[in-house]
Amino acid sequence: MIAKELQELRRDEAFQHSPRPMAVWDEEFVIRAANAAYLELTAQTEGSLLSRVLFEVYPENTDDPENDGPAAIRRSSLAALSEGRTHHLLLQRYDIPDPAHPGTFLPRWWAPMNEPLLIDGVPAAVLNHVVRVQDPTPHAVRTVDQLKEALGGGCFLDDLSRDPRFEELLTVVQGLSTLGREVDQLQEALLSRATIDQAKGIVMASRHCSPDEAFRVLVKLSNDTNVRLAEVARALVYQAEHPRGAPRG
Repeated sequence: MIAKELQELRRDEAFQHSPRPMAVWDEEFVIRAANAAYLELTAQTEGSLLSRVLFEVYPENTDDPENDGPAAIRRSSLAALSEGRTHHLLLQRYDIPDPAHPGTFLPRWWAPMNEPLLIDGVPAAVLNHVVRVQDPTPHAVRTVDQLKEALGGGCFLDDLSRDPRFEELLTVVQGLSTLGREVDQLQEALLSRATIDQAKGIVMASRHCSPDEAFRVLVKLSNDTNVRLAEVARALVYQAEHPRGAPRG
């Protein structure tokens, strides 16, 4: 009876056409419904998803020991059912199978929320809402992980879909990710500049030329080989530090 009631969601217009990706699984983690947004986001079809166990469709990526997605979703779902309240994981890594390359996974980060569904007044299933978080930086992940640890692995919020703290959290995570990428790019630029200066010095010493002439030599070599200037410089520095035929210590 419960399975039949849950499957009725497949014909619910509001559920199916909601822009928020949503899926429903029962106490045994059998998937009973998923809307179009969820299927698109997770690269699945109704035929590959419905009436199957969640962790068979989205198995653990055993190649990455840091990926605890299945265990975290299981704990969160059971917490929502036992407490009868919405449980949020804030930020969670959960890789999904790559449909184009069987046996491999697509790395993914999510902001998953598990809401208990009541049937006859009793929590009988989980409504999973999920938002994808695009490539959070390690700093962003560590920040949210510290918050999750302080909250016991997640938090209960009765109506997070309209809670401003949820949007604020996603804004913070995305902001940290953007800032982290900018810092990484700046560090890479500084390292590249230092390497280019080293390479210019090597060219100047070997050709007895000016800094400008040495730079033009590097640029020409980059253009002729179709290799980035920083990589050309890195190769010259490496060659100078590891000359062929040099005695090994």
